[in-house]
Amino acid sequence: AAFAEANVGTWTVIADVSIDNTNYSLTSRTASDEAEIFAKELTATIDAEDKTYDGNTDAEATGSVPAEDVISGDVVNVSVENAAFAEANVGTWTVIADVSIDNTNYSLTSVTAETTANITPAPTTITVQDAIANCDGNKVTLTATVKTKNTAIQGEADTEGGKVIFRVGDKEIGFIDSSTNGVFSGDISIDLPRGSSYEIISEFIPGSGNLSGSETDSKLTVFEVTIKSSEKPNENGNVVIFDGAANSLGLPSSTTLTADFKPSLDAEVNYQWYFKNADEDVFTILTGETKSTYTVIASEDFTREYKVEINIDGNCVANNIFSKVVSVEASCGKAGQNKVQVCHVTPNGKRKTICVSANAVEALINGNPGSYIGNCNILYRADQEPELITVAWNTPVEIIKGEIATQSMKWFNRKQIKMNISTESYNSLQPGIYALTAELEVNEFYELNEPIAISVLVLEKPLALDIAINNNQLANDLRSGQLIGTLNTIDPIDNIHVYNLVENELVELNGDQLIWKGSQVPAKFTIQVTSTDRAGQTISREIQLTREIRPNRFILFPNPAQNQTNLMVDLDEGVQIEIRVFDAVGRVVIQDSIYREETFIQTLNLDGLATGMYLVQVKTGDIIMTERLIKR
Repeated sequence: AAFAEANVGTWTVIADVSIDNTNYSLTSRTASDEAEIFAKELTATIDAEDKTYDGNTDAEATGSVPAEDVISGDVVNVSVENAAFAEANVGTWTVIADVSIDNTNYSLTSVTAETTANITPAPTTITVQDAIANCDGNKVTLTATVKTKNTAIQGEADTEGGKVIFRVGDKEIGFIDSSTNGVFSGDISIDLPRGSSYEIISEFIPGSGNLSGSETDSKLTVFEVTIKSSEKPNENGNVVIFDGAANSLGLPSSTTLTADFKPSLDAEVNYQWYFKNADEDVFTILTGETKSTYTVIASEDFTREYKVEINIDGNCVANNIFSKVVSVEASCGKAGQNKVQVCHVTPNGKRKTICVSANAVEALINGNPGSYIGNCNILYRADQEPELITVAWNTPVEIIKGEIATQSMKWFNRKQIKMNISTESYNSLQPGIYALTAELEVNEFYELNEPIAISVLVLEKPLALDIAINNNQLANDLRSGQLIGTLNTIDPIDNIHVYNLVENELVELNGDQLIWKGSQVPAKFTIQVTSTDRAGQTISREIQLTREIRPNRFILFPNPAQNQTNLMVDLDEGVQIEIRVFDAVGRVVIQDSIYREETFIQTLNLDGLATGMYLVQVKTGDIIMTERLIKR
């Protein structure tokens, strides 16, 4: 028997026929009828390509049918349309597509097919502008621009933002975590040696899981400016110039200050000079003085500091102060007498300003140690100027007064002159420089027109070392309101601290006391506390608290568990530990043997175990402990 055609359709079937009874004969040796050939069913599968995130669910896929299900010689091509991921975001997703074939002798069991494929994070680029530190060299404005390589998804970077971390070498110098349209810009405090350029590595950490991070490098320049004087400073770093001194004395009447900066720069640089008298708090601009040099000319008596700023494109990038230039009025007497003003110190220590002929000055000074050119009320010699007093944080003011008294022995030729010292501005708890003043009580030796200015430097307080708690064990029957333990800051310098607790639903702080406020006591949890000293410095630490373990017991957590659980065993000596997990019918499903010397936590992997009740057995030496475990 055979169909007239081999393809799908209704066809005539013709067959040879015969009978097995000789008493009969057939009218024809052949017979025919109609029958239908149905399409052979095939199941189509698809393979989808992984793609980089592009903000839509479109997928690229190809289809096929099992070769073994296709009759030899036939060709079946699969067409795939409308392939799409289940989600547009990064991840592993189901891909569903419409499928069809081009051979009518076959049919598909389903007109759709599915598979899985990955959407991976889209790449980004980051660019950072080269930057110059501010005038004081302690801050810099950094600007980073983040772009997606696929411009169609730039909105992902613009709206989700992220963080840009800036590093110099292995040291993080700061970060910016706010942005506008992909631009991260802000001020970063820095502490880098001045006078150098540094390579900054900038790393973008995206806020969206659909994007990948990126890195770039740029240059940060921290300028340093120095000032040199044409006249050599004295031992205290001050330059002394004289107004009206006789030419025969060879004393300088001016000094030229020269500013120089590094690193060098191929750009236009502008200078600006300022001055400040000793009794003033604010510098005054020297209008028109915009060159790298400035000449100070003696004019009567003054004591001044000079400051120079370096400006690039209208922005100050470095500054420095030259301290000090002292102008001494040396002339006296009538015009043309060629006389010099001298502070004459007699053997008994008394001082008096006198007028001396220029040719007698050298002999007078050499014969009277302590005498000097200028008015007795103007102190400019190194051995008569107060030295900077440097003290540790929280140094009592009495110690400072003692140091001032010691220094005054040099100021007043080893005479003990009583002084009234003003210390109202001094704060031992705040690092910085404080200006103290000392006035002389009435005495037979010295009289000053102005109080003596004394600078006191309070050093930074060293950072506290650690935060500890006197108890980190949680009682099993802990009740709300009960004390867990008391915090203590390990700080050799300061014993007064303020504590803060990062919000926690289980505990709260009352001063330095940690109070329980939860209900069920977990096996363990971690709190984060901060400690701030009186200098305003804060340290932060994580403290782990664990539930107290009863004798011959151990803790399972979490319980019930899904993929894994942890067991915590309290030990006070080294021992071999045997761990077994039994199912409901007593079969061992997990077994382990370990050696431990102290309290430990061991993780048990529950993957592959059916849901239900299990028995966990821990053997330590001769002690056997058991706990029930529920696997969800």
